[in-house]
Amino acid sequence: MRAIFIFSTFILVINCYSQNIISEISGINKIGDRLYSSYHYANSSYSYSRPLLLLITNRNNFNEIQNKIPLIYASHPKQNYTDIYLLGLENVNNRNISIADSIIIDTFLESILQYRACNNLPKYSTEKILSQSEFIEQESDLCRALLCRTS
Repeated sequence: MRAIFIFSTFILVINCYSQNIISEISGINKIGDRLYSSYHYANSSYSYSRPLLLLITNRNNFNEIQNKIPLIYASHPKQNYTDIYLLGLENVNNRNISIADSIIIDTFLESILQYRACNNLPKYSTEKILSQSEFIEQESDLCRALLCRTS
């Protein structure tokens, strides 16, 4: 009887104090006359570090990519990143970032840093986030950034 009590208490403690997070936050924002779409997908179990990946794409591809991210995590739950940030810019050119796009990217990076600070997550620098960022030109490029099978 004592062993059952200890085992039950152990299971209860694990369930009460574990951190299982699955969340999605999306929105359409505006800076000046430029609209941009933003999306944050978090899927974390027992991870304090919460490594992140920033994906930047054209707003035309944004919805398709946004919808595919949770599906990839559902079919391949073991990923290198727990937090995926997706930024959709109008007519973005990854070889020649405009000043307006640069301002939007900087604003988005600041919101990422603020989110991490408010949720007591390890700090990242803007340089580190940018070094881990990927430009997604089309939906099929998503598998280059995330672990998924292309069959």
